[in-house]
Amino acid sequence: MAKACPCCGFLPVRKPDIIIPAEGDLALVVNGKPSVAQIDMQQFFDEVAGLAQERGRKPGYAYHKVKEKFGHSPPSWMKANPRPPSPEVRSWCRSRDIAYWKAMERSQ
Repeated sequence: MAKACPCCGFLPVRKPDIIIPAEGDLALVVNGKPSVAQIDMQQFFDEVAGLAQERGRKPGYAYHKVKEKFGHSPPSWMKANPRPPSPEVRSWCRSRDIAYWKAMERSQ
């Protein structure tokens, strides 16, 4: 808290932060990150499993990508039901593949 000037009594006031409202869904924020509903994880898991099938990758690919995106493993009861991936999922997986290959180049 700021102190008043002893000569004139002026008390500095902090400018308020400007908050710009935006359309969107409200979400619980935990440790600075919005938490994600289980349904979103299931949808992501299904789409990545579909992408893994499409690219001829092993089923474990989807498991590890879910773990990478959400920070923890999918629950044991959650099974992947492959379906066509959305453009967002394709883009995210491509970005992770690019990051992996760049890391491999740097390590050599």
